[in-house]
Amino acid sequence: QVTHNKSSKRCDVCAAAACEPENLMVVCSKCSSSAHQRCYGLSDVAPLPFVCDRCKRSPNGVQVRNALSG
Repeated sequence: QVTHNKSSKRCDVCAAAACEPENLMVVCSKCSSSAHQRCYGLSDVAPLPFVCDRCKRSPNGVQVRNALSG
């Protein structure tokens, strides 16, 4: 999921909720962790469901809670 405007979600990296058109908030579709694309190191975001790196590495697709913050 990609959030294009301010939402109730906070970035798990910087803790800010605000986002800008060039720095969108991405939310993992498996663990619901969220981060600004810049905080996560993404130059572009696709309109596809976002899955964080930790969930991608998770065996059998097990959901990991709050994967982006640790």
